[in-house]
Amino acid sequence: MINTRRRQIAEHAARLILTGKSSTFSQASRQAARWVSREKVSKEDNPGRAEIEQQLHLLAGRDAMSIIDHMKEDVIDDDVYDYDYPLMLLE
Repeated sequence: MINTRRRQIAEHAARLILTGKSSTFSQASRQAARWVSREKVSKEDNPGRAEIEQQLHLLAGRDAMSIIDHMKEDVIDDDVYDYDYPLMLLE
């Protein structure tokens, strides 16, 4: 069973790092825990660095895919544009 509070904290911590509002994983985790819950967060609800990094990759991938989708709309000749290059950068 996935711990929803833990995932929420990890995702919010990743957003804080991605936007530059937190400079360290521990700081981001503490800020995110306060944002997710007014109560003290238990140890089992605190995500580790790996979980926050995973959320960072997911968020960065979503943002990059959004940019690629917008690029597709801007391209006049769809047959000429090579979509493999931006997708390769994501990997």
